[in-house]
Amino acid sequence: EESLSVQSDTESIKEEEPLYEELTVLSSQFNEIKEENKELSDKLSKIKVDYLRLLSLSSNTDSAASKVRREMSFEIDDCKFHLEAMTRPDYQPLVDNKRIIEKLQERITLMNMELMTEREHNEKIKKDIEDHLKEIEEKRQREKEEQIAKEMCLVRIILYCNHPVTGKLKKSFLEVHKDELLPTVLDKAYELMKLAPHIPIERCRLVKYDYERHEMEQSFDLDEFQNLTIGQIMDVIRCYSLFLFLETRKENETFEKYYTG
Repeated sequence: EESLSVQSDTESIKEEEPLYEELTVLSSQFNEIKEENKELSDKLSKIKVDYLRLLSLSSNTDSAASKVRREMSFEIDDCKFHLEAMTRPDYQPLVDNKRIIEKLQERITLMNMELMTEREHNEKIKKDIEDHLKEIEEKRQREKEEQIAKEMCLVRIILYCNHPVTGKLKKSFLEVHKDELLPTVLDKAYELMKLAPHIPIERCRLVKYDYERHEMEQSFDLDEFQNLTIGQIMDVIRCYSLFLFLETRKENETFEKYYTG
């Protein structure tokens, strides 16, 4: 990229070389005019001195004085001619210089327009990037807030179960929304422990479990709690860290009722 930039700058300089040469010529011509003006000014000063000297020559003859006056008059006319020529609009060096200046001004105007266009383009790109970053940040913030809200509504359950086939105590983790009804939570626990097809869900229930003492504390039978959400059940038993046991029974057995306290 750096080499391309250098190449671009070199090409730009080459394009500007003719204008630079014309500007150099213009400066040279201005200097020449300045020198000519200085020469005319010096010449007028000399004429003025000669004229004053003429007035002081009281001993000179009239013919000598007349000759000097004629020479001075000629030089004055010559100076006037050059000064008038230099101030005329059609004075060729001045016309050429004006043309060069106009060309340079046009080029400068064009370059200014190009710079303004490029600046506006860069500003637009900058604004687009800033808007995109702002949009990303707003989206990230929304997702974060949604995640926090979601987590506040989630209930994390530590679930235990004696598997009917292996007889081993299994432990797993179940996350449910606090507004889910007990039958829905039971379905998810049943699926998580993979009890099908070994035992039907009708012979399963959830029980509040004390893992340290290996005791069943509160049974949640559907005939009593089926219309309550898991959040409401947690409020009823005043427990916000749920350890549940997915209890099963044999076909001809009935569940024993457990009550807290």
